[in-house]
Amino acid sequence: MQTKRHRLPKMKEPAFLPTANPSPTSQEEESAAHPGPEPAPCAQPSGDPAENGKEPAHIPPKYPCPCCGCRTLPVPAADAIAYICPVCFWENDVFLSREDEPSDENHGMTLREARDNFKQYHACDPRFLQFVRAPFKEEQNG
Repeated sequence: MQTKRHRLPKMKEPAFLPTANPSPTSQEEESAAHPGPEPAPCAQPSGDPAENGKEPAHIPPKYPCPCCGCRTLPVPAADAIAYICPVCFWENDVFLSREDEPSDENHGMTLREARDNFKQYHACDPRFLQFVRAPFKEEQNG
C-alpha cells in the first residue's frame, strides 16, 4: 500500500517582519545625535574550539532516547515533551504506554518500528535521513 504524499503550500512572509529600510524613530535620531558611552569589547576567544565557533557548544545530555538509546535527552524521557532526538529524529512521545502503540507525534509510527528503522537506516524513518547526525562521543550508548 502506497501512501499519498501531500505538498505543503508555500508560505508568505509574515506582515510583522521589519522592512529592509525602516525609517528611524525620533528616539533613534536623538540617540544618534548624542551617542552614549562605548560598549565594552567582546571577550577574547579562548583556546577552546567550542567557544571559537569551530565545534558546536553543547551541554552533555544525560538521558537516553527511547528510540536510538543515545544520551540526547536533556531531561528524563517522561519529562521530555515533544523533544526531537538529533541522532535518530524520533520525537519523544510521553503518552506512549507500549512500544507497539502508534505514536501521534511520529505520524502513527510505533517505537518498535522506529527502532527497527534506526538499526537499518540510522534514522527513525528513512525520510528523515537529512535531519539526523552522528552521536557525539558523550552521547553514545555503550
